[in-house]
Amino acid sequence: MKIYEMHQAKGERITVSNLAQAKQIMAGFEPFVDKFLAEIDGAKSVEDEPFAFLQRIATRWNANYEVWQAMEADEELQLAERKAADIERARAIKEMARKCRD
Repeated sequence: MKIYEMHQAKGERITVSNLAQAKQIMAGFEPFVDKFLAEIDGAKSVEDEPFAFLQRIATRWNANYEVWQAMEADEELQLAERKAADIERARAIKEMARKCRD
């Protein structure tokens, strides 16, 4: 399975190998955007920190989005994720069928 590198909102690089992990990384940006929104009204100049802060967050977000798109287009990854999901579903059906038999 391929490994992809993404950026956490704070800037740390992290590796992911499936879309669920990538989704978790992307969701981690929400509190940082909330911080920007809470602080932007206090900005007095375009040189103030909230603008630089948002630029750093947006740069990381955009890089991650490119990784996300690559992951979604990766047929090998899609196959691996489909297999894993279908195996889990089949096992659940098997377990329910076994309970019906007993």
